[in-house]
Amino acid sequence: MRKAQMKISSLIISLIVIGLFVSILINFMAALNEDYAPEDAYNESQFSAYNKLDNITSQTEGVRDKVDDIDTESGVLDKIGAYFDSAYDAFVLTRDSADIATSIVEEGVEDANLGVNADIVRTSLVLIIIVIVLIGIVMSVLLKKDI
Repeated sequence: MRKAQMKISSLIISLIVIGLFVSILINFMAALNEDYAPEDAYNESQFSAYNKLDNITSQTEGVRDKVDDIDTESGVLDKIGAYFDSAYDAFVLTRDSADIATSIVEEGVEDANLGVNADIVRTSLVLIIIVIVLIGIVMSVLLKKDI
């Protein structure tokens, strides 16, 4: 049986088609940039609504510092208590991360001004994320591979 081999002509045609799509995308983005000027589109309050990851980063570094300092605790019970305290802080951090993701999605839906369809879009986005995560977990369990 003959293996499929790429010919030089197929490679050149593929590169031309890819270049065509890239140039169309660049022209489309340039037209969007002209029609919807970014400097007028957003203000500082909208940026602060989306830039919430700095808070999570500082909390993560705080938990990391707590765990690094556990070795300096005096007794065994102090070390066990410190690990439980750090585990609780990590759990709270995980919950806060989910809340931040939800609030960012809500801010995006509100900024899009979808009106009556806002609830439908918000629910659809959340369901898409849940389905992707669950399919990823199920596929990794069934295939016993890291995806």
